[in-house]
Amino acid sequence: MSGSCPNLALHAVADGVGSACVGVSLAGRPFGASDLVAWELERFQYVVGEGPAADFAGGNGGIHVGDVEKTELWPQLTEYLVGRSIAAVFSIPLSMNSHPPFGALTVYRYEVGDLSVEQQQQLHGAADDMAATVAVHVTSDVSRHEVGCGVWQMDLLNRAIGMVIADLGVSPDEASVRIRSYAYASDRTLDDVITGLLTQQIRLAPN
Repeated sequence: MSGSCPNLALHAVADGVGSACVGVSLAGRPFGASDLVAWELERFQYVVGEGPAADFAGGNGGIHVGDVEKTELWPQLTEYLVGRSIAAVFSIPLSMNSHPPFGALTVYRYEVGDLSVEQQQQLHGAADDMAATVAVHVTSDVSRHEVGCGVWQMDLLNRAIGMVIADLGVSPDEASVRIRSYAYASDRTLDDVITGLLTQQIRLAPN
């Protein structure tokens, strides 16, 4: 693979807003993360259909949760966050030219508390830059994307969805739900399930 995939600079975003880690989602699907913890958090949101990634950061207003243990927004995600010592979550939608959001940039912190005004400004600026970078990134030639980049990972998921469609004769949305439900019910990571489907080690049974 050629090195055509841009550096999303998520570590710099994390440092700028004093967060532990940062994740990026597109249309509710995990796309990028600053570390493995953020990858787990982004993917769990896709599996359970809950969280700022799943609702595109709540539209144009964004989501600011200074204490996750006090929020009622995400019952399942909150338990998952607390189990990983995440105390606060702040998420900004990704959008361009006043169009509806197509994703979210989310920061996770280990300390309870709100972002400062300066940190909020930095997060909004980072989201604007990220939206422009990702828009170019996803429209480039998929055959040139590096293994492990967001576009490559989303392509693997789409292939797995296609296999479920072929096996079960269901719609794309239903195939996605089946994959997510299987991951949740079997307590397996999304990556494990995708790999299992693509290698035919996992076959989803019809209802």
